Amino acid sequence: MPVSMRNVWILLMAVLWTPQSSRAAETPSPMQEFRFHRDLVLGTSMDLTVLAVDESHAGAVERQVIAEIDRLAAILSTYESGSELNRLNGSRSPVTCSPELIEVLCVCERWRTRSGGAFNAQAAQIIDAWRQAEKTGQPPSESTLFALTQQIDSRAWEVQPGSTTAKRLGQGRVTVDALAKGYIVDKTVAAARKHASGVTGIMLDVGGDIVTWGTASAAADRAPWQIAVADPRHPQDNAPPLVTVRMSAGAIATSGNYARYFQVGARRYSHIVDPRTGQPADHVSSATAIAADCCTADALATILCVLRPQQSLDLIRSLRNEGIKAECFIVDREGKQWSSPGWQALVEPETKPILAMDAGGWQNELLITLSIMTPGGRKIHRPIVATWIEDAGGKPVRTLSVWGNETKYLKELSSWWSFARGNQKLVRAVTRASRAPGRYELVWDGKDDGGQVLPQGTYTVRVESAREKGRHVNMKGKIACGEKVETAKIEGNSEIGEITLSYGPREKKP
Repeated sequence: MPVSMRNVWILLMAVLWTPQSSRAAETPSPMQEFRFHRDLVLGTSMDLTVLAVDESHAGAVERQVIAEIDRLAAILSTYESGSELNRLNGSRSPVTCSPELIEVLCVCERWRTRSGGAFNAQAAQIIDAWRQAEKTGQPPSESTLFALTQQIDSRAWEVQPGSTTAKRLGQGRVTVDALAKGYIVDKTVAAARKHASGVTGIMLDVGGDIVTWGTASAAADRAPWQIAVADPRHPQDNAPPLVTVRMSAGAIATSGNYARYFQVGARRYSHIVDPRTGQPADHVSSATAIAADCCTADALATILCVLRPQQSLDLIRSLRNEGIKAECFIVDREGKQWSSPGWQALVEPETKPILAMDAGGWQNELLITLSIMTPGGRKIHRPIVATWIEDAGGKPVRTLSVWGNETKYLKELSSWWSFARGNQKLVRAVTRASRAPGRYELVWDGKDDGGQVLPQGTYTVRVESAREKGRHVNMKGKIACGEKVETAKIEGNSEIGEITLSYGPREKKP
């Protein structure tokens, strides 16, 4: 799926292990979990988890991962002017290509045919028309869209069997973003496994395209990774997932249209377009695909958002009949859930997450909107940020989120760490990768960290931010959480912009 067409809807869950025997419980595993986070990787962020005997072995995997991603980006990226793909786009003559580009071009063409045109590597031309519409305030005319769909309804390039060259046939540019990221993640994990001495498990997440290998627990060969799928109706940063799946090896990708859109005049349109009609595809809120490889999962996640749900289930069924194992989970515009026959077997048995917003809480909720700033526009370390709720007596009752997943940096949040350090379950449950500058939403349903409903009343929202070798700030503001709708603001600063607090009925996402 194109990086520009998706936010990261899949959240990385904490890895849990229950000892299988008293002997296992008494014998600590020599393996340790190491996490690595990087920004600006393929236009998004990268999270890597490695189960290794020590930091040096895990570090070797990370170095190999970065080197392989850089190598493949130089071939497939549409953002690097000198990439092989952009050289192909800029020429009408045959262009010598690497085996990787030839392979991706062939895979794109197979999916265009297999999906009946719902997948098309030339769809960027339609997307460009809708982006232009945002500037003019008028949607593209039907004649314009029809012309574009006719223009892209054919092969975009020519590749002779066994050849090392490709020739562009269409008039517009070609993008392979709809599956290139998944392809790169696949190849990267394969390369990393060659350097996996002393390593029993790897999970690589690049912008929501995830590949797992090995085990999530060094002490139990059958222990799976747990991966959560975001709820399109509750997309806030700290909202609980809609469902969690177990994977020992394989890939998962999710696409959705609820977080990004084309704003044309006063109307919003889905940012996912149907290459067959040129129109925004708005009948699916989110679609998740699981497959043996991420390239397949990535392509399917896009296709499932374009097709109608029943058509998607028919496609998955036909793929399985052809020997391609894949499962899917779809939430349509009305909130109805659709899934393939094998999906439920992958779902983690229902539990009660520490941050769950299930039934039984307040009828209203508190929405917290904050913006992370970049002081002076400089390139500096991203901040680590904690947000929590205190009762009228100043007692911390609920930690909503912590951005920054390395313990050595969490200690810089001195106010939050003073009460949270003794609760490792809480730390692991709420900690996520640090956030880049941007606007974020958090929600509170009136429950404490243990899931118990608190009495309505006046509460204090606390936000603490610290940068490595940078400024440390503490912010707080009170708001009445009772029967009436209330709003409040917390004055911003150079680190965190003005924070808005909105208490009222639970928001219903379309």
